[in-house]
Parts: sequence; structure tokens; C-alpha cells
Amino acid sequence: MMQQRETSTSNVLSASGITPEIKPSGSDIPSIHSRRKSSLALETAEKGFQETKKFEYKAEKMALNNKQNRKWLPVVGFILLLIFVTWLFIPEHKPNYGSDQSISETDISKITSPHCTVAHPGRQLIQYALMLDAGSTGSRIHVYKFNYCKASPELEDEVFHHIQPGLSAYPDDADAAARSLDVLLKVALDNVPKELQHCTPIAVKATAGLRLLGQEKSALILKAVHYHLETNYPFPIIEEDGVVIMDGKDEGVYAWITVNYLLEKIGSLEKLQTAAIFDLGGGSTQIVFEPEMTDGEEVAEGEHKYELEYGGHKYVLYQHSYLHYGLMEARKAIKNFA
Repeated sequence: MMQQRETSTSNVLSASGITPEIKPSGSDIPSIHSRRKSSLALETAEKGFQETKKFEYKAEKMALNNKQNRKWLPVVGFILLLIFVTWLFIPEHKPNYGSDQSISETDISKITSPHCTVAHPGRQLIQYALMLDAGSTGSRIHVYKFNYCKASPELEDEVFHHIQPGLSAYPDDADAAARSLDVLLKVALDNVPKELQHCTPIAVKATAGLRLLGQEKSALILKAVHYHLETNYPFPIIEEDGVVIMDGKDEGVYAWITVNYLLEKIGSLEKLQTAAIFDLGGGSTQIVFEPEMTDGEEVAEGEHKYELEYGGHKYVLYQHSYLHYGLMEARKAIKNFA
């Protein structure tokens, strides 16, 4: 199954409320990504709401598109949706946004859902989340609105906006790269109710575009973006790996989870046959599938092997990421050859 998009970002999370555990196998693999301790064990959405309640308590105590818009977004939008449901939590450190940002439970309770009027016990009815997708050809924001009418979060609405060029277009001016996101952040400010902005987490996930810049320049850009968000906007940055470059291996696995979740191949009580994905981005391409093994056979050990726990089932996947084999990189190579 082929999914084409402008960037190679493929973030995934479980909208079913079940946190997937992804881990590579093979004794010669040190780590898939710095943010994945013990095989990418992600925090669940429940922590976000627990932290939100803490913030609300403190606030009371202090008395305080363009053409890229379309009805059906590329698969990257769904990928970012899935990764954010499991990362729906608030950092431990919460900056002071001033008295005009003070809220109360009464303020939040006024934000309703057309799907239900009462939240699931122990949940806040409405939660927003922001994902900035910093791809190789442009940057885009996804403003997600979830409801907790049931025990698991459900996507109620999404706002999408896209700009060009991407962060990698500013290799020698990190501050300009950070400021280029202001257009997208205004979309977030316009669509997230003021009462919830303080507890609406944001993350920035960059992909092959920054990987191709090299470690020094990409690190400066990420540092500038983090500082710009932290000092100029009310949205708390996800504490662990809130502004990072995604590993190509993670992109592919996230895309696989996304596609199979949308096809209802995973997340059910019964283990079903899954679909393969071919994720064509701007700077890289990923392929992931679940090999069909007969009794007694196993996938050979190596970097290509991923073991995934999802919905009570175990999946053993083959994955590989091809840097420089994205659409834009391929076009560049053809032009250089000519």
C-alpha cells in the first residue's frame, strides 16, 4: 500500500487509548531513538489530564487555506494524530503565562462537544493537542480536538495549515527558521480556546530535511525553535523529545500503525492480517510490513526487525528507511545527473 506525501514524517499514536510498545531486536543495536527508553514506551493520554487538573488547581489557588488544505489530509496527518494521543500529557515545568491566562474548572466546563454533554468519569470532556510537522519541503500544523465521551479519546475535529519552505531552508539562520513557524502558531492560537491553551501540549517533529543538513546546523535550528515556542507562546512543550528529528525507522513503523489502525486491522480483540506500507516522503522512503511466517519460522535478527505490542497482540515487523530516496531527493539527483 503506497502513501505519498510531501515530507517523510510519519508519527503515530494509538487513538484507541492503548499505548504501543515498539522495540528493535538484535544484540548489536544500541538504541532506535534517544527518546525511546525501553523500546519506545510512550506515556498515555491519562497523564495529560492528570497534569491538567494540577494546573487548574494551582490557577484557582492563585485567583488568578490555502491550496494545501483539503478535506482528506495525507496519511501524515493521521500519523501525527496517532502519535499525539499517546503523548497527550503536560510537562512537569509550567511557565507563568500571566493573569490573563488564569482559568477555572467552570471556564473549561463551558467548552462542550456536539457528541455528548458529560465526560467519561475521571476525564475532561475536551482536550486539544498540537503537532508541528517540520518536513523537507515545508512545515505544517495539525490542531487536534479530542473528546472523552468514552473511555478512550476520539478525534472530534482537526485544523490543518501548511507553509513553504521548511526549516531546512534556513541552514545559516536558526532564528529565522524558528520565526517561520509563526504563521502556523497563529492558526493554533486562533483555534484553541484561550481557556485551554495552557494545557494544550505541542511537539515539533522534523524529518529528513533536517537530517540532511547535518548535526550541527540542525541542532541549532531545533534549539531556536524550542526557545521561540517556550518564550513566546502559551502552549507547553512536551517534556521529553518535544522538539526533535524523527528517526527514519520510527517514521516507517508509525506509518504502518496509522494505516492499519485506519483500516481497522489492529486495535481489535481478534488479531487480523495487516497491510504493508510504502511511505514516500520528500527526503526519504520507508517500507514496513508484517512477514507471513509458517510454524517454527521467525524473522531473522537485525536492524530491520521490529517487535510491536499493540492492543494485546504482538506483531513482528520488517522495516527499512532509505535516506535520499524521497521524492524531492530523487528529483534533485536526476537533475544533477542530467
